[in-house]
Amino acid sequence: MSIFHVIALFGGLALFLYGMRIMGDGLKHGSSGALKKAMGKVTNSPIVGFLLGLCVTAVIQSSTATIVLTSGLVGAGIITLHQSIGIILGANVGTTITGQIIRLLDLNADGGACSVPDFAVLHLFWHIVVGESPDTIVREIEKAVQRAGITGRYEICFREAPSEGSRGFMPYTVPQDEPMTVSLLESIRKVTGKEPTISYFASIGDFNYLGTRLGAPAIIFGADGENYHSSDEYVLLDSVHQTAEAVYDFLE
Repeated sequence: MSIFHVIALFGGLALFLYGMRIMGDGLKHGSSGALKKAMGKVTNSPIVGFLLGLCVTAVIQSSTATIVLTSGLVGAGIITLHQSIGIILGANVGTTITGQIIRLLDLNADGGACSVPDFAVLHLFWHIVVGESPDTIVREIEKAVQRAGITGRYEICFREAPSEGSRGFMPYTVPQDEPMTVSLLESIRKVTGKEPTISYFASIGDFNYLGTRLGAPAIIFGADGENYHSSDEYVLLDSVHQTAEAVYDFLE
């Protein structure tokens, strides 16, 4: 600490004490008996004094100002030291109102409500289809950034993976002439006497993770029904029986 800091410290303290004296003298000369009587009624009860200090601090958002004002009232003889204790305690509680307001508004430095964000993080769970790669994904994101008119600095990164071969759910399709697929289709025709309906759909799951690494086909085959993945989902019992027979026939 330099000499200038010491001078600034004691100079500021002297101005503070001088200001308090001026305020006290002003309260002595300007206060009337009515003010002293009113303050006496309010602060005679510690609870009322506590609530007064809490409300004043909550409004002006400064417990220091409330305590300084209370000290001036004590110095002017308007209230006693005993009466000021409740106000000072209320001021210390009232200063927490600011934190509560900030908490309710969810203010933070990363873009919460009522604040200017320093940065933003966007997580994309991308369903990769056949023909896509990390390079094509980066190009698509860069196009989206240009369309959005983003001029700030941005960074594109992929999530960490425990190993190079386990980065995510890689896309793949099962060809209809795959041997196990051909065998399953024959079992379905044999049991049902009908030509099975074949379709492809976009989804991810363990079959992506395991199928692409083991080279094993993944075929979703089951009973007929309606309203899948809903509260009134159902299947036809005859189709359940035929599904079991087709699976048994395929495994033989």
